[in-house]
Amino acid sequence: MPQVSCEKAPNGASSSSPFLPSTSLKDSQVHKSYGVFESSDSGTQDSFDSCHTKSCSRPFSDSVADYSDAPQHPDYATSDSARLVQTKHQPSRSYRNEVISSVLCCFSNVAHGLAYGLASPATPTLISEGKLTPAQAPLFESLLTIGALVGGIAVGFLVGALGRKGTLLLAAAPFLLGWVCLAVTETYIVLYVGRLLTGIGYGLVAVVSPLYIVETVSKEIRGALTMGVTLASTSGILLQFCMGLVLDTRWLSIVSMTPLVIMVAGMIFMPESPRWLMMKGKYDAALEALTWLRRGTAEQVLEEFKEIAGNVENAEYSGVCSKCKSYSRKEVLTAVKSISICCILFAFQQLSGTTPIIFNAQDIFYAVGFTSSAMSSGQIPAIILAAVKMVTTIGGIFLVDRLGRRPLFIGCGLAMGVTCIITGLYFAYQSYLISNYAWLPLLALVLYEAAFSIAWGGIPWLLLSEIPPANVRGIASVAGSTATRISAFIVTQGYSSIVEAINMSGTFWLFGSISIAGSLFAWKFMPETKHKSLECIEHELNVSVPVRTHSVL
Repeated sequence: MPQVSCEKAPNGASSSSPFLPSTSLKDSQVHKSYGVFESSDSGTQDSFDSCHTKSCSRPFSDSVADYSDAPQHPDYATSDSARLVQTKHQPSRSYRNEVISSVLCCFSNVAHGLAYGLASPATPTLISEGKLTPAQAPLFESLLTIGALVGGIAVGFLVGALGRKGTLLLAAAPFLLGWVCLAVTETYIVLYVGRLLTGIGYGLVAVVSPLYIVETVSKEIRGALTMGVTLASTSGILLQFCMGLVLDTRWLSIVSMTPLVIMVAGMIFMPESPRWLMMKGKYDAALEALTWLRRGTAEQVLEEFKEIAGNVENAEYSGVCSKCKSYSRKEVLTAVKSISICCILFAFQQLSGTTPIIFNAQDIFYAVGFTSSAMSSGQIPAIILAAVKMVTTIGGIFLVDRLGRRPLFIGCGLAMGVTCIITGLYFAYQSYLISNYAWLPLLALVLYEAAFSIAWGGIPWLLLSEIPPANVRGIASVAGSTATRISAFIVTQGYSSIVEAINMSGTFWLFGSISIAGSLFAWKFMPETKHKSLECIEHELNVSVPVRTHSVL
């Protein structure tokens, strides 16, 4: 495997052309060698290494694009065949196109949040209308998780076969069909089917949306834009809770289709992930997609193109052969290490108790002592917590690329642990306290949800798309999604039994202990990925395999 450094390589070329630093695009070509860009008229080489790569005897695939015949014309940078951005010594690169594609992608996560938040306002209405009985309601709610598990397993195969963009567009189909079923049905069977279908879309979107953003945006803004996935999801939850005050289930379902329509209409015109295109041997399309996304100089685009292509080609030859599907020991150990870290983080995320706290907010607030009709109805507490989750997620977007993933995750986990312990202490000594202290657990739970939303809600999904090697991201998606769904099912179904066994105080102490344990795990094993290219991250996670020597007698 080539030696990789996260330091940017020097580039001393000067610019004399609107396309390339030292020569025109017509006189330059991408050679079919391991990451070398050579000028045909001067014989000089520009390696454009952002992660230093050494020469490799294995050539690029024959499908690497040869741009020696590209016309010298100022308008060629915006042509349909190849969009190389003109070099005008811009002081900084524009991230406009990356933001546009990410925002359109995040509309799928608004639909994700709408599906998650539907049960709270819809279930009482469906029961009152006679479409569900109280005994049928729990299954209606849990079918979303079951569908998400199915979608999470399927996405691992779909992202490899259809691509990241293709899978995202496909996810809209079960989502839309599910919403239609929920909007027009009069029977509980169709309600079950609709909830299951939205769950499948829910599971697909939860994995492929952050994966698409991670693979298409620059490392400088990757964390913030990927955390936007969590912001979009929490916005959908808050929107659904608010709409539930005035709309019935039919209109909730109809309105919930809107983000999906916007996502599909916009994503059709967005590029596919350049990394996936290179893995499929489509280097010409990958360069075109990368150029549109980056809007940088030709030097910058070709530099990143060579880096990604070199890493993809190396993966094919150094252990993952596309023909024989054989894996080297080093590749297997690195993949297992990265996937294990992600799965354990997802387990801590769900076992920390956020889902049962949201689902049982009404009972918790009632137990605290809030007995007014507005609070005991369950809608107002849910809206308060959803609003807190959304607002604090914005804080996470600004902090994740400033403080880094690791310190943010550790600090927020410790804060979650402290707030849960405080809440547990309140319940343990509630009989000795006067009613004026009822605000204390409310404040503690609000701070708990704030800390969770800043880091724990989004960072595991961000790492799931960052740290697994490119050739196993599909498998990693399946493993991570399965881990989070199983953990969520365990803690949600077991919440009532835990409360009965160790009381409310013991339950919150348990959640607090798990949160602190998650922070300790992150301190020991979680890598920092801030401002690092995916290729650098993969290199740093590589497991060293000792060389075994055999003596010959």
